[in-house]
Parts: sequence; C-alpha cells; structure tokens
Amino acid sequence: MSALSTPFRIALLVSVCLNLLLAAALAGMAWRKPAPVEAAVDPGDARSLPDARRLERVLTPERRAMVMETLGSDRHELRRSLGEVRSAQVEVQRLLRQPEFDAEAFGAALAQVRAREQATAERVHAGLQRLAERLQPRERALLADSMQRRGGHRGRSPDDSRGREREREND
Repeated sequence: MSALSTPFRIALLVSVCLNLLLAAALAGMAWRKPAPVEAAVDPGDARSLPDARRLERVLTPERRAMVMETLGSDRHELRRSLGEVRSAQVEVQRLLRQPEFDAEAFGAALAQVRAREQATAERVHAGLQRLAERLQPRERALLADSMQRRGGHRGRSPDDSRGREREREND
C-alpha cells in the first residue's frame, strides 16, 4: 500500500497536468512570431524627415524665431500640398472599393499619389535645406536626432542588418 492517499494523488496529478499545460503555453508563446505592426501605427515612427517642431522645443527663443522664419513661408503651401496627397489617396481607396476594378484608372490614381508625394517631399526638402544652412553644428545634430525612430524595436539601429536577416529567416 502506498503512503499517499487517493485525494492527494489526484491533486498531485492535476498539479502536474496544469504545470505541463503552462509550460506548453509558455513555449508556444516563445516560439510564436511577433504580431505584425498594425497600419494604425503613427507613420512618424519610421521618420525619414527631421521634425523641426522637436528642434524648436530645445532652442532658445531667438533661434526658434529663426526656424519659424525659415520654414514659416512654406507652411501654408505645405498644408495645401498635403491636402492634395490626401485627396489622391482617397481616390485610390474609392477605386479599390468599386465593384468593377478599373486597372487603368487605378494605375493613374497611384501615379497621381506618387507625383503629389514627390512634389510635397521636394518642398519639404527645400525648406530643410534652407534651415540646415542656417543652423549651428549642435543644432544640426539635434535636427538629425529628430530623425531617429520612435518606437519600433528597442536597441536596434536602422542600419542593423542582423535584425532584418533574423526577421527574414522567421518568415
């Protein structure tokens, strides 16, 4: 006869089963691929352009005025240009929702988006060129820092190819 009573044996068996279930769940979570990033993530997370507003926050009032003076004239035109990009994107979405797909119209709408994005980028780049020419070296470094990714993978720089290689291996 065993030294363990039947209720104790049952409790021990249930405990072992629950521990195995927990270990399997943890192992599954460890091996599972990370969830894809949602489309709702702020596009600013992958910054390709410096953020002049972040720069303005760390500058003296005189230098802040210089930034406003340099970029201020472009703001109205930039807003209009961004509105044109948005309306072109809305047209692409409208065409995708049509019951009958018109490939020619869709291609033309995509070309319109590209052209408007290109014009907007050129306008922004010209303003940033003018601003960078007027900044001191420390201020240019701050402007460069404003281009760093916010969020995303911690501890990995944009030029860290090892992380991208691992991501491709897991796909």
